[in-house]
Amino acid sequence: LYRSLSTGSAAAWARLGFYAAVVATAVWTVTGAIGLATAGAAANWQGALGTPGQAIAYSIAATFNSATDALFSMFVIVNWAALILVGLAVSLSTLYPRWLGWIAVLLGVVTIPAVVIPQVVAGLSQAADVIFTILAILTLIWALVIGVLITRKAW
Repeated sequence: LYRSLSTGSAAAWARLGFYAAVVATAVWTVTGAIGLATAGAAANWQGALGTPGQAIAYSIAATFNSATDALFSMFVIVNWAALILVGLAVSLSTLYPRWLGWIAVLLGVVTIPAVVIPQVVAGLSQAADVIFTILAILTLIWALVIGVLITRKAW
């Protein structure tokens, strides 16, 4: 998207959105790696039941789990902030429908507080998972639509 918007303020917003998406990808990668380490730490804790190292093994598993939760919140913030920036770029451009850009901005503005605030306040919950899933699917549909438009403009 940022390559198709090469002039004006739309290009600047698109470039910022691209860089934010790169950061979000890095955060997601680290979150996944720590999530894998959490599984190993939990297995070590289970293996240490009834031994003197049980408390230490539990502390390590709990720390990895907390880090994964915190990094997931950071991923949501950065990824949907990138969506807001890209949405602003689309809404300022003349190549794509402005309403499509405003939908992206709206998705970002709604997703960040709807997912992150409940998770920080109350921890993970089924309701937050459902809300996140719905908003993530809507974001995916937006991405598919903009992808089709980008492809059509390129040909």
